[in-house]
Amino acid sequence: MSSSKAAGPKRFFAPLILSSLLLALYWRTPDSLATCERKVQDLLLNYAPILRSDSSTCIILTGESSSKKASQADAGEIAKIITAVALGRPRAIGIGDCLADADAAFEAAVRGAGKAIVSYRLAFDVRGSPAGNWDVVEKSRIRFSTNPWGKPRRWMPAPQAVLECANARAVDAAAGCGFSNSIPDADGIARGVPLVAWAGDTPCQGFPVALLAVSLGARRVTLRLKGEAVQGVEMDGLRVNTDPRGRLLFREYTGGMVCSAADVLAGKLQPSVFSGKIVLIGSKSRRFRTRTSPSVPEVIIQATAVENALRDDCLRRSRGVGLLEVALIIGIPFVIAHLTGWRRWCALMGSLICVAGCAAILLVGYRQEMRMLYPVISAIISWILPSD
Repeated sequence: MSSSKAAGPKRFFAPLILSSLLLALYWRTPDSLATCERKVQDLLLNYAPILRSDSSTCIILTGESSSKKASQADAGEIAKIITAVALGRPRAIGIGDCLADADAAFEAAVRGAGKAIVSYRLAFDVRGSPAGNWDVVEKSRIRFSTNPWGKPRRWMPAPQAVLECANARAVDAAAGCGFSNSIPDADGIARGVPLVAWAGDTPCQGFPVALLAVSLGARRVTLRLKGEAVQGVEMDGLRVNTDPRGRLLFREYTGGMVCSAADVLAGKLQPSVFSGKIVLIGSKSRRFRTRTSPSVPEVIIQATAVENALRDDCLRRSRGVGLLEVALIIGIPFVIAHLTGWRRWCALMGSLICVAGCAAILLVGYRQEMRMLYPVISAIISWILPSD
């Protein structure tokens, strides 16, 4: 009788302590565990590929020039490409390279295209001010915002940045502009594209947002905030969800329309190929690792973000998914702690299958990203702990 009375509190307090510790880690995830968590999510995403039946974008890869500052020859080549592409009446033309030293011919090609978007680059986590080219930042300002929790006390949800590379005259000639930085995670893998960043107190739109706004003919771009967290960007009925730091968490596609600048300049492609497309022009030198590839040009990552936004395929996290994760972290230890023998084994396997099944269903059916790591750890540690 005394042993059963002692076992009762033990079966209650051990799961309570375990779930409390895991919840503390869940809310304040260390960087090392955050990397492991992303790896687990990557494994699940690798088993859920998306086959692209058609493409809204077209990517033109230029030579091996630096994407930070291209030479005059590169600017002249891109000006000819813009003129050739514009004949096909695309929805928008985006230049993903920062052409800080571009000449008048490039500016004339941008102005003549009508729906051309130029990019600039920001330097993140650097103290300074973009006052030297404030007009560039001001033209990419997101002027409207909604925040049900009121104005945040400090502008910190998106990365703070200063201007690194821009061409103010090209920005004046273009239909829109945005920063084209892709920021990888701590493990070097690019899983998201920033759609908003703060230069001082100015929220700036990313290159994909500028492309979407011009291609849709949007009259206004609205930044959706909740307190100090970014919820997404909205334009003329299209809502693009982001993580709290303003990144679009993209899902990778297979296929897509990619052509070389040499083919365009040689006239091997008819202008009608670009009709109704969002055309992105960029060099193939600046590359990043992604979930599925060790080396992808940055312009392709930007195009993937645009495709995700148009198809509403980007990953997201709702409050309901977070509540489900908390329920699993708390509930699994209490279930396993009250079982013994083969029932304990069955509870472990059932818990792991339940977590994996919920994550797969949420991802494939609802494009919701579930954090699997802590419910799995909760199940394994609960099974390892003695039952009495």
